[in-house]
Amino acid sequence: MTLDLPTIEMFVVTLVVGAARTIVEGSATILAGIVTAAYLRTLATPEKVAVIFRGEGPQGLLRATLVGMALPVCAIGVLPVLRELRRLGLPTSKLLTFGLAAPLLNPITLVYGLSVLSFSNFLLVVAATVVVSITVCDVSSRFAVDPQPTSEPLPRGLTGGTRLWNLFIASGRIATGWTATDFAIVVLVSAVTASFLPPGLFEELCSRSNRLGPIEATALALPQYVSPATGVMQLSSLSKVNLSIPTGLAVYVFGVGFSAGTIVWLVKWFGPRRVTALGLATILVAVAASYGSQSLLPVPVAQEEETHGLDALTRPHHASFGSLGHAVSYGLSYTDPMMRGGAVLLALLLTSGVVFRLLKVRFRDDDPEKVATDTDSRMSRAVPASQIGAVAVCGMALFVCLVSYIYFPGPKESMEEMRTLQADAIVAIRTGKTGWALEQLAAWDQTAAKLPVGAAIRFSFPTAEQRSATRALRTQLLWMQDRVRDGDMIAATQQSGDLMNLQLAAQRAYLRERP
Repeated sequence: MTLDLPTIEMFVVTLVVGAARTIVEGSATILAGIVTAAYLRTLATPEKVAVIFRGEGPQGLLRATLVGMALPVCAIGVLPVLRELRRLGLPTSKLLTFGLAAPLLNPITLVYGLSVLSFSNFLLVVAATVVVSITVCDVSSRFAVDPQPTSEPLPRGLTGGTRLWNLFIASGRIATGWTATDFAIVVLVSAVTASFLPPGLFEELCSRSNRLGPIEATALALPQYVSPATGVMQLSSLSKVNLSIPTGLAVYVFGVGFSAGTIVWLVKWFGPRRVTALGLATILVAVAASYGSQSLLPVPVAQEEETHGLDALTRPHHASFGSLGHAVSYGLSYTDPMMRGGAVLLALLLTSGVVFRLLKVRFRDDDPEKVATDTDSRMSRAVPASQIGAVAVCGMALFVCLVSYIYFPGPKESMEEMRTLQADAIVAIRTGKTGWALEQLAAWDQTAAKLPVGAAIRFSFPTAEQRSATRALRTQLLWMQDRVRDGDMIAATQQSGDLMNLQLAAQRAYLRERP
């Protein structure tokens, strides 16, 4: 592992690129954390929090983990929530367990993980999160520093309109308060760290021949920021190019689960000695889990390939002022519409927060007597349990649709993936690499099986031609797997041309291409 001393120009370019990437990648998850913290500030009480996080020992650990899994936040977005929960008196062990589980295992990582990771790698992420959460809970339970609830009066929002207004005011204040400081700290520390790391360094660390990979990756990923979605995609990219998944697991746990802001607040709350003890225990367990996973995962038989999936953790390839625009554009090339939409909403919230602070806008209180006599406003009426249940059912249906939409990509995306798998499978067959060939053929068949469903959920129901092309392709793939498994590579090589023709026929059927 070699580090380079950056120039001022390299550092500035890395800082700008890192800030732009963090704003866009983390905006949606930061926004979710801000709104959750605003809800806790305006509506939650210590009694309500105690009920949500009730239970001691394993039950309390499980409940804190499950509550964290329900919140789509990152290592920055979870900080305002932790501050509010601590103010409301949540015990330290549950507070830190929740703070670790929320970034590592939330709806975003579940959706992305199930769509781009193999099932074994997804289970590995879940197991690592559980093991590290147990460690954090056990060590922090020995801290004699449980916070006491503060007695700040809540705004008397008795109607729906007033509560929404107070939630908006609190969100703006939180966004322009300590959350802005958290963001500045994370961006600055990430830029300083990344500026010392030459491009391609993490790719070298993740080589299967590097025995110190998990330890080195932990040291370099801990001070940096990685969003949950990006962390899953990085792990997926390592799997596709046959690099070390255990090292990638260390990058995921410490890049996604922690940030410089996390360390700053932990030291402020619990002191450096307790945080050092907690950090050493967490690092030891996480690194041990990374090394232990080597004996559980199958050893890739294919050669290692290049990847740019971890470029965000190093300085740009062309870290110069002349290439700044290209570097920023490349750094944002992996963002999706949800991230970009979150960036717009977060910018609007920050602007509103500045206005609230300048104009000294306060919370609104309702007059209990007036609310009791006002029955005309729909926002003042109690919501029936049937409507709450209907909203919950619709929310679950929407979540299932979202998961299905991501897990079953469209025909165009599936065809792109299948072309890559086809090339790798044919090369493996012709070079006699049985294990690699079986892996690629199985992945090819799995992607082909998603074609009809991916088309159907996009309201393009498969035609008879498309269904026939899919069946023919999958039948030939199964036949090829049998030949490779039996060691008959000659027959498999001879039939590879027919397999390519069937792939082309399926592509024409689904993409409406002319011969």
